[in-house]
Amino acid sequence: QRRIRESRGEDDLEVAAAAAATATVLLVEDDPDVRTAVSMVLKSAGYRVREAEDGATALSVLDADASISLMFSDVVMQRGINGFDLAREATRRRGDLKVILTSGFSDSALHDSGLANSGYRLLSKPYAKTELLEALAAMLGSEEASSLQA
Repeated sequence: QRRIRESRGEDDLEVAAAAAATATVLLVEDDPDVRTAVSMVLKSAGYRVREAEDGATALSVLDADASISLMFSDVVMQRGINGFDLAREATRRRGDLKVILTSGFSDSALHDSGLANSGYRLLSKPYAKTELLEALAAMLGSEEASSLQA
């Protein structure tokens, strides 16, 4: 099952690539197919990507790589802690870390779980490539983020 919708066009990726600059993203996703697809999108946009399949691995990678400026994590993972708990621990360790969480749950399910009020940016699955890249650019405070909205 594809969890990322196809982009509206390759031009969108080129525009978003300008926003990537030299940022390093920690991608946390337990589904290897989704992780590979998202990693390819991020790399094609110019991001450096570090990958982890679970929360424990993500924390180890985060501790070892000070260049990571944003963590993009699935909320529901099969092993260990969930994405919300991972985000709390990761930001406790690195207060400057920006976080985007993603979930296939409906908005009402997220609201009922309390995640909708977590303070973290939430990106609902499935999402388009451009939605992902725009969210990252906006979170990283890129000046190009506003041009991506046009």
